[in-house]
Amino acid sequence: MKEKYNVTVGHSDHTPTIYTSLAAVALGAKVIEKHFNICKRFPGPDANVSIDPDELINLVRGIRKH
Repeated sequence: MKEKYNVTVGHSDHTPTIYTSLAAVALGAKVIEKHFNICKRFPGPDANVSIDPDELINLVRGIRKH
């Protein structure tokens, strides 16, 4: 998509883990959108696909290693 349309590619992740975001970065994504909740026990419409603070730290570390 980057070459064909000359755009920045991103990934909007609606999964309960960080793995698809990390895979997207490995494939060239430059922008990641991930649902975040300070505590997984808090209710909310996206609670089932949100990551917590520790997972966010791991996501950022994984992205920076790429």
